[in-house]
Amino acid sequence: MMNHLWQSTAFAAFAALLAFAFRRKPARVRYWIWMAASLKFLLPFSLLMALGERVQWQSAPVVVREVASSAIDDLGAPFASGTVAAASVTVLSGENILIAMWLCGFFAVLIGFFILWRRTATMVGSADALTKGRETDVILRVQSRFGMRYAVPVVIARTSIEPGVFGIFRPVLILPAGIADRLSESQLEAIVAHELCHVQRRGNLAALVHMAVEAIFWFHPAVWWLGSRLIEERERACDEEVLRRGGDSRTYAESILKSCEFYLQSPVACFSGVTGGELGRRIERIMLCGHSLVLGVRARLVLVAVALAAIAIPMFMGVASAPVGIAQTKQSSETFDVVSIKMAAPGMRGNGFTTSPGRLQIINYSLADCILLAYGIQSFQLVANDLPKQHYTIVATAPTHPSRAFDSRYSSMLQTLLADRFQLKLHRDSRILPVYALEVAKGGSKMKVSEAPGMSTRSTQGHVMVTGITMQEWATYLTRRTGRPVVDLTGLKELYDFNLDWSPSEAEASLEPPDPDHPRSTDLADGPSLFTALQEQLGLKLQGKKLPVEILIVDSAAAASGNE
Repeated sequence: MMNHLWQSTAFAAFAALLAFAFRRKPARVRYWIWMAASLKFLLPFSLLMALGERVQWQSAPVVVREVASSAIDDLGAPFASGTVAAASVTVLSGENILIAMWLCGFFAVLIGFFILWRRTATMVGSADALTKGRETDVILRVQSRFGMRYAVPVVIARTSIEPGVFGIFRPVLILPAGIADRLSESQLEAIVAHELCHVQRRGNLAALVHMAVEAIFWFHPAVWWLGSRLIEERERACDEEVLRRGGDSRTYAESILKSCEFYLQSPVACFSGVTGGELGRRIERIMLCGHSLVLGVRARLVLVAVALAAIAIPMFMGVASAPVGIAQTKQSSETFDVVSIKMAAPGMRGNGFTTSPGRLQIINYSLADCILLAYGIQSFQLVANDLPKQHYTIVATAPTHPSRAFDSRYSSMLQTLLADRFQLKLHRDSRILPVYALEVAKGGSKMKVSEAPGMSTRSTQGHVMVTGITMQEWATYLTRRTGRPVVDLTGLKELYDFNLDWSPSEAEASLEPPDPDHPRSTDLADGPSLFTALQEQLGLKLQGKKLPVEILIVDSAAAASGNE
């Protein structure tokens, strides 16, 4: 909600600048600028971003640009969730109080609007239908001039309310009793023309939309300011339209002044009258009208560009922050030459995988473990029911491979292997999840690029020593330590060696038994937290966020077929 509010406020501020730039242009342009600012409060950018996330720009395999995604996420949502889960508990009661206050204000504004609307509806219901007289002749003449194919019902009110249009889908033109005696025929014609402009422009419908905005965001001053701007520009737009259709400016100005002298303005925003807006400025503009009614080609192009940008920018942000975590989108046609799949020995301890040029060996892995390895995802990104529980040892060879690391070629070939030998079928989806984003801290990484021939990890309470680890593998390790999914957004693609010492929490310490070869000292017990140690010792940080995370959903799978 905070993100939506600051974005809508910024949009309203930009609309104000744009309206000022178009101050010498037709009022209808400024009216729709203000209306767009009002609609923004009902349409969060996140909807357009969600559409952008589903856009497929190309069919080839795509590697998600995680660093750009993180930067755009920070821009689009500066009020990110905190890294400490306990913070959400402490503000829970405060949130309930705020919700209760908002409900009170919402219903107060809603009830106030309803009372005013009901009062006007009762007045219209008791009015007398107009079937003949000088007013009828004037109305028919104006409707013919406007090219209206339907007749707007007309009633004569028994109160001194101003002339106006009431109703959304079946508008009714309301004229106060005796108006034909107070205005000349040309003045009455000008007033009727003004009201029929409201009918053609659906002004009451737009007013009703903004009333909804005012009820929902009653606490926001900009919303009420937008309402006053909308009424002012709505009336000016109808003034300009009346004059454009041949009305005399002097006669029209006199008709408005006489209406203000004899009749009361309606308090309902969705009652389109004739006396709204700043009267003095309206009369001045009516008398001088003719200098600001042209919207040139350049101004039209600017408006089109702004409208397209308002839609395209959040959609682009959605594309750039598309679900993270899975690099491959298609299986490669490249396959292993020889594959050996054997059941792991019952009770076998230890597991892992090794790579060398042209060879992949997976030891004591379940099918779920193989899927995680093949697609480079973590366990929270895999949704699978009834997968085979057996563990396997897989040895696969391929043409000489220049890399010793488990890279994209090994990954795509393993995906093909799982589809062929385990009959694995899956599809993708995305979910918004609270995660920790693993990022490079200010000052840069402090880790050493590895030169070791393979990867190894040794961890105890408050200590871990790793060799040849990728940031994706490190994110998986941190997921087990923090209890929340960790997504690698560092952009670091090398293998690294490092040691890390921290003071684990009580729950975290229970994950590992004490190691007599690396006992915890008294200083370590009072040492930094895991979050602080990451930043101070490795130059990394964990940032709490809610991100769209891509997940894999397994549709079907089977036990491995025979060896080859």
